Amino acid sequence: MEVCKVENTEYDATYKIGNTTIHVVAPKITEEEKQRRLEEIKCTIISLHTNQQIRREIARNTKKPA
Repeated sequence: MEVCKVENTEYDATYKIGNTTIHVVAPKITEEEKQRRLEEIKCTIISLHTNQQIRREIARNTKKPA
């Protein structure tokens, strides 16, 4: 495994877990790209929620009476 070291890098977040240090460098994106990504996340959440509601309704309607 090849390790690439970058000098003078500023990190957006640094985590220390035991003897391991994790540096996070977030991508530099425009405000426009950030809004596009947030909108995509919102659409995904709505889709998942709707799908879950449909599955519950189907399960409820297919239960056999006792």
